[in-house]
Amino acid sequence: MEDRVEENLAGFVDEEEHDNDEDTPPNSDCEDVERRYMRCKKGSGEIKLEQVFDSIGEFKEVVVDYALKNGENIKFTRWGSEKSEVRCSIGGNCKFKIYCSYEDKIGKYMVKTCNDVHACTKDGFSKVIKSGVLAQLFLNDIRKDPTFKAKAMQDAIEERYTIVATYDQCRTARAKALKMIQEEYDEQFARLHDYMEHLLESNLGLTAEVGNGQYEVLENKHGFKVDMNAKTCACRRWSMTGIPCRHVLRVILTKKHNPKDYVNCDWYLASTNVKIYSESISAVNGIGFWIRSQEPRIQPPPREVTKGPKKTEKKKEGQE
Repeated sequence: MEDRVEENLAGFVDEEEHDNDEDTPPNSDCEDVERRYMRCKKGSGEIKLEQVFDSIGEFKEVVVDYALKNGENIKFTRWGSEKSEVRCSIGGNCKFKIYCSYEDKIGKYMVKTCNDVHACTKDGFSKVIKSGVLAQLFLNDIRKDPTFKAKAMQDAIEERYTIVATYDQCRTARAKALKMIQEEYDEQFARLHDYMEHLLESNLGLTAEVGNGQYEVLENKHGFKVDMNAKTCACRRWSMTGIPCRHVLRVILTKKHNPKDYVNCDWYLASTNVKIYSESISAVNGIGFWIRSQEPRIQPPPREVTKGPKKTEKKKEGQE
């Protein structure tokens, strides 16, 4: 379950990932020069006293990790740009409290109160797990399968994280995830001119055409160009071995073809190797590396807006 939390929350906020679990503040006093402040390992869900963060947003990520890992019902009782507090949502005699605020002395955000012992009984819910968090958790699931239903998300949440989410939460989360995915696609579509220029820059002397047996396979937010006609992939594994790589296999299985038909049995002949390297095709980087061209943005084609269920009017008092 911990691996699942770490995998799904990767990239949740665009914060710099830290390689070390400890950090030495840049402006320490003389007596604190040797002191090292502890950081939280991403996805671990561990919160400790005097833990440091670069931002309140990073602290909130760890709070979400904690709730997912431990299945605790907690909520934010203070929030702002320089401080945040988390308490138990169940109440009663539970004294659970974690407080984080900006520490001028070290120029970072520090956990200054950490009473992480619960005196309550878990109820299966958690108020910090809202629809936006769920949308990020299941973004890749919905990207792979746009028909992924709210009920399936609801069941998966309970199975993966032992936390209960309502059907309405999951339905809202699914809508948010689909919107984020569509915005990604719209941005890439709008920058087709940039993509083409980058393609031409990577393949000098060639002309580029979107389509015609060419696909872009998404893996960990990176696009891999697959050309089924030329039998090439940006990872170059297909070209080097003659056996379809995992990016090519995804295209083959989507088209319901037989993978064996795409294996080159004569790949290791000397004549074949000479032909392979006579005209090499360079890989194309993802959208983050494209330089903006002077061409106008291309608007995506119109798509049908899905309408929700009709709301039934409430009967007026006295009517049957």
